[in-house]
Amino acid sequence: MKLTSRFIFRPGVGRPGVIDKIERVCPRHGKYTALVIGEVAEGGTAEKGPYCHEHEMPCPVCKEEAARAEVARIYEEGQWKSTYAKAGVPEKYKTVSLHGYQIYADGQQEAVHACLDWVGGKFYNLIACGRTRTGKTHLLCSSLRGVAMHHDSVLYAEEADILRSIKSSYSDNNSSEYQIINKYKNVKYLVIDEMGRSQWTNKDIEILSDIILKRHAELKYTALATNLLYDELKNRFDDAIWGKLEASSKAIIGTWESFPAEKEMKEAI
Repeated sequence: MKLTSRFIFRPGVGRPGVIDKIERVCPRHGKYTALVIGEVAEGGTAEKGPYCHEHEMPCPVCKEEAARAEVARIYEEGQWKSTYAKAGVPEKYKTVSLHGYQIYADGQQEAVHACLDWVGGKFYNLIACGRTRTGKTHLLCSSLRGVAMHHDSVLYAEEADILRSIKSSYSDNNSSEYQIINKYKNVKYLVIDEMGRSQWTNKDIEILSDIILKRHAELKYTALATNLLYDELKNRFDDAIWGKLEASSKAIIGTWESFPAEKEMKEAI
């Protein structure tokens, strides 16, 4: 019979109750009286019945601490999941993890290690280059998930979304270019995906450079993902801007073949 906080009387069977008290010593909290729960017969006799196993209660202070830790764990888990849910990560990548990234070619283990270092704050920027379907978005979204679990602010955006939102602000009285740039500047960890997918105007370069430089100045963590070659992305920026970005970056160069369809993604457990 499973013991619960509500004792159910059953004629001829009895109910759960205290059948003994034993003096114990907790290695952390010292002496305490352990209650032994068993089956109490209808007449009040303490005895072990056929439907109830004896169960000794643990140290009450340990039990209270464990209960509080569980409440805190549930609260913290809810907090980071709430933060991550608002980060703009595509639905397809919301549950992926770095340990679920499928490694089947040279260079991928190094890429995972670079992302783990980034999550741990080893350097400020990641630059992920490579052909399509090499797992760049998986790696960076997994990294954001890991960061969110440590309660840092995170945000995912595609380059086109950033540029589109800023250009839309010119005709929107409720937002301004300054406010939108601050949104991307202030978050601690930012992933900008699909970099260089379209040709940039001078204004596009100005916007992206402004965000990257301000984040660099405030030691914020930025990750860029692109299907361009490393030098192709580099040539899109002014030398001075790229020099600052590169000096505090780790490059992930995805030279491996595209993912086989069955290995594209594994969800977090």
